[in-house]
Amino acid sequence: MLSIFAVVSLLPISQASSDLRRFKVVIDPGHGGHDKGATSDGGTESDVVLRISQILANRLNEKGRFEAILTRTTDKAVDLRERSAMANKKRADLFVSIHANSHVSPSARGTEFYIPSQLSPNEESMFLAERENGLAMEVAGGSENQGDLDAIVEDLQRTANARVSLDFAQALERSWRRKFPARKTKVQQGPFSVLLGTVAPSVLIEVAYLSNPSEAQELSQSSTHNSMADAIGDGIEGFVENLDKKGRSRHSLENAKFEPLANEPH
Repeated sequence: MLSIFAVVSLLPISQASSDLRRFKVVIDPGHGGHDKGATSDGGTESDVVLRISQILANRLNEKGRFEAILTRTTDKAVDLRERSAMANKKRADLFVSIHANSHVSPSARGTEFYIPSQLSPNEESMFLAERENGLAMEVAGGSENQGDLDAIVEDLQRTANARVSLDFAQALERSWRRKFPARKTKVQQGPFSVLLGTVAPSVLIEVAYLSNPSEAQELSQSSTHNSMADAIGDGIEGFVENLDKKGRSRHSLENAKFEPLANEPH
């Protein structure tokens, strides 16, 4: 039996600078098609987050350093496992899923940044994850036809990227606070299928509450969509610049080395 241990190495800047491939960011507008997500008089979650995601993708692509890829570009339904699979197939360096929140209390407000859950989730995040996951509560861990070794490699990479996801979420939160200083924000963990199925460092953002009349009104305005896209884009750019300062590059599978260290007798 083969024992596999992961040795994750991140390329130094000198190596990264010779890599002409742009930094890949997969942007996932939540819901779509028959699944409208949260709704209000100001619109539906699926429409709002698609607009924000499209603006964000355009702005990242304009910067030259990034290659932004959308999991959907129109109002169509995309299975959660397909979203994760797209990010993995594209060898994403970062994954951002964009949503709008809802709550039974119209006073609930603010922005949440979720990372893949490594611990038992609290009741609130579990309820939200069940709503966002819909019928696809199964964790997407890879293709059913994927070999055992590939599955182990992906699992090890997810574990290695757990801390990176937290750093990424905190960078997004800092950028958000600069753009929206009056908004309440928090970073927490949640068992979201789309995050758990993605190999790259990943964050799910609940940008605001459509169930809150004031925030729903803001989400109906194009100026808000632009400001939110700017905040997320600035957070992504700042996070990548910080990697450069630390002498590190991408956290994708492409830069991880997985080496068999020992063979055990059958």
